[in-house]
Amino acid sequence: LKIIENLNQHGGKYLQKYIKTETGLSRLKTHRIIARLAERGIVNLEKTGNTNQVTLADWLNKKK
Repeated sequence: LKIIENLNQHGGKYLQKYIKTETGLSRLKTHRIIARLAERGIVNLEKTGNTNQVTLADWLNKKK
């Protein structure tokens, strides 16, 4: 929930390393939660350098 709220605050798209910092979750916990959200189709991941670009699925993105 923290991660989804954080993505919504940033227009539905944000780098995983910044999500980790802003939510206060550990690197591993952030990775595991985002991986589970990706498996369920809630977020999409795109490798960007040494981190991931995390994007909310279109049906969840509140940015209009």
